[in-house]
This record gives sequence, structure tokens and C-alpha cells, in this order.
Amino acid sequence: MTLLLRTLFTVKVTEVVDVTAVGITAACSVVWWLLLSAQGEEVPAAGPHLVPARKSAFCGNSILSNATLLKVSGNRVHFIR
Repeated sequence: MTLLLRTLFTVKVTEVVDVTAVGITAACSVVWWLLLSAQGEEVPAAGPHLVPARKSAFCGNSILSNATLLKVSGNRVHFIR
């Protein structure tokens, strides 16, 4: 950190400030590691749910869009339904 501040702002920093910054960083890392849990990664799905008929229509439209894009690009791919 001393070198960074000296390079960017031409400010001389004492070792006390440098050691304090390293200590705060280490403490935050340890607290983060201790509080880290798999439960925090579980996010319930939120949003509109598609009914089967609507989902089928959406999939059909996306297949048609993909076919059109492939046709325009010159690639020939056959879709299996």
C-alpha cells in the first residue's frame, strides 16, 4: 500500500498506516471466511412462472427465430422436434 500511495499521490506513508491497512484487510477476510455458508448461496427463484401452454409457445418461437438466423447466416441445420 505504501508503494501505491507513493506512486499515485506522492504521499509518504508510515509503516504504522501500512501495517494497519494490512491488518484490517486480514481481519475482514477472516470474518468473511467464518461467516461464509452454503445457505447464502441458495436463492429462491422469483419471477413469473410459465404455464405449459405458454412455455411451449415460447419454445416454438425461439426455434423459429434460431432457424431464421441460421438461414440468414448460410448454415443449414435441421431441427428435430
